[in-house]
Amino acid sequence: MFKKINHGLLFLIVFILQGCTTSGNDSLRLEDEASISHKISTNVTTKSEVKAQFGAPFSVSYTDNGSEIWKYESSKVSVDFVSYVPVIRCLAGSSSGIHKELTLLFADEKVKKFALTESEIKIRTGWFNQ
Repeated sequence: MFKKINHGLLFLIVFILQGCTTSGNDSLRLEDEASISHKISTNVTTKSEVKAQFGAPFSVSYTDNGSEIWKYESSKVSVDFVSYVPVIRCLAGSSSGIHKELTLLFADEKVKKFALTESEIKIRTGWFNQ
């Protein structure tokens, strides 16, 4: 009734399914400092324009003087090659990628300052990485 499973095909399927993960604001994923600078101008761009471009912020906070701070985040992580080795993955697997964060300071409904930061991230899994 059941045929033998081709282990190479099974490995390929598992390899493809575990490729990469993204999280956060998808519209921020392809942005860099230059593209953000073309879309946002200090003292010109409004909250509604930012929201139309990037959607709802990941978080909102306030300064002591009542100005709003909006943050957008996006991460893309891929499984490192070593994690595809079954035994190694259980012992010391890892994933790495890029995390982006766009922070905007608003005063009087307009962007007063903004910054896009990018940082490398490493996620360790397995018994030896606990």
